[in-house]
Amino acid sequence: MQSFKHITPASRIFCGPDSLSHIRKELRHAGSERALIFCDPYLAQEGVLLNKIKDELAELCVGVFSDISPNSPLPNVEAGAREIKRLNADALVVVGGGSTTVTARASAILAAEDADAHDICTSRDAEGNLQSPKLMMPKLPLLIVPTTPITAMIKAGASILDPASNKMLALFDPKTRGRSIFIHPDFAASIPEKLLLSAGMSTYAAAVDGLLSNSGDTMSDALLIHALRLLVRAFRNPARLADAEVRCEIMLATLLCGMGSDYTGFGITVVMGHAICAHFSLNAGFLNGVVLPYTLEFNRSATGGMAKIATAMGVGDQNDGFEQTVIDATNALLNGLDIPHRLQEVGMPKEKLDEIAASAMDDWYLHYNPCPVAASDLRDILERAW
Repeated sequence: MQSFKHITPASRIFCGPDSLSHIRKELRHAGSERALIFCDPYLAQEGVLLNKIKDELAELCVGVFSDISPNSPLPNVEAGAREIKRLNADALVVVGGGSTTVTARASAILAAEDADAHDICTSRDAEGNLQSPKLMMPKLPLLIVPTTPITAMIKAGASILDPASNKMLALFDPKTRGRSIFIHPDFAASIPEKLLLSAGMSTYAAAVDGLLSNSGDTMSDALLIHALRLLVRAFRNPARLADAEVRCEIMLATLLCGMGSDYTGFGITVVMGHAICAHFSLNAGFLNGVVLPYTLEFNRSATGGMAKIATAMGVGDQNDGFEQTVIDATNALLNGLDIPHRLQEVGMPKEKLDEIAASAMDDWYLHYNPCPVAASDLRDILERAW
C-alpha cells in the first residue's frame, strides 16, 4: 500500500456570470483596502473588461500595472514590485493570462522580501541538489480573474526569465497561491482561439506529465484524470471552442490540473517548454503540444501512468499494446487542432538542439519524470520533434 500525504491548500473559486460580484467581499475578507490591478496590456488598452473589474472594486482600486511581457522577464517583475511599494498596495487583483499571473506573483515576492531575485530563487547546493529557500515575509493576497486556462492561477511558484543569462529563475512561496479565483464567461470568451489552444496545450501537457509522475496519489490522480477528460472532450470538438461555456470548462480543467500537479510535479514535456522559452521568444503551449507525442513515446514503459491517461482519454482496455493506443489517440487529437506539429514550424533553430537539451537538465521538474533522463535523451526527443 502506498503511503502519501495530501494537504489541500485553501482557495476560493467562483464560477459563472455573477462571479465578479463577490470580488469586493473577498477583498474585505482578506482585510484589504488598497488593491493594485495587474492587467494584461491588451486588456488595459481594450478597456471594457478592465472597466468591469474597476467598477466592481470602485474605491478599493489604487492603480493598474500593465507592464507585462511573455515569460515574465525579471525587469518587468522588478517594476511591478516597485509599483506595489509606491502605491502601498495591500492586495493584487490579477486580470489576464499566465505571464500576468506569474509577474504579479513574482512581484509580490520581491516586494515583500526586498531582495534580489537571484538571491532567493531555487538553486543547486554543494551536493548538486536543487533547493528552494524558505521565504518568511508575509505576502499580499492574490485575487485572480483569468482570461486564459493557465495552471499558474492556482500555483504558488513563479518561473521568470532573466534576460541577462537567458535562464528561468524559479521563485516559490506557498503564501502567493491565488486566494480567490473568478471564472467569468466574458473573460473566458475574450481571447483569440489560437491563444486558447496554446494555453490549453500547456494544461494538457501538465496533466499528462502529472499522471506519468511517480509522485502521484489517489487524490491527485482524481484531479488530473478529470482535468484531462474535460480537455479531451473540448478538443475533440474544435467547432465548439468559441462557446463561452466550453471555455469555462477548459478553465475549470486547468484549475483541477493545477491542484493535482502540485503533488506530482511535471516531467519532460513541460521541462522542454521551459528550456526553449528561456532561449527563444516562442510559444510555450505550442511547444508542449509539439513534443508531447515524443515524450509519451519515451515514457511508454511507465505503464501505471499510461493507464491513467488511457482512462482519462476513454481509449479502452489496458491490454497488451495499450500504450501505443494512448500515443495514437494523442496524435489523432493533436492533429485535429489548428496548432503547429513540428518545432521548425514554431521557429526553433535546429542548430540549438544540443544547447537546449543541456539547459533542460537543470530544470527542477525533471526528477519527477517516471523514466531516468539524460541530455542525450532530451536531444533525441528534440531531434524527432523538429
